[in-house]
Amino acid sequence: MRAFAPAPSAFTTFGGRVLKVHRAVPEPGPAVAPPATVIDAGPGGILVMTGAGRLRLLEAQLEGRRRLAAADFLAGHPVPPGTCLGAA
Repeated sequence: MRAFAPAPSAFTTFGGRVLKVHRAVPEPGPAVAPPATVIDAGPGGILVMTGAGRLRLLEAQLEGRRRLAAADFLAGHPVPPGTCLGAA
């Protein structure tokens, strides 16, 4: 994500819409699910498995909506564990 400065972001899909990730941090931990699978979602962010570990999404923007902190995003768009981001 940092390679796209000055406005770093990454893209995936959620619910058939583009989801832009503005802020995220890597998090240590074992692989417990396939890549792109949400393993936890709460006030601290959305924890997603990647091919190289875990990533906690802190700010996201759903297509056609404004940029939100993860907790605010989750208030309007529940993301249950087991959700696969990027799936059609």
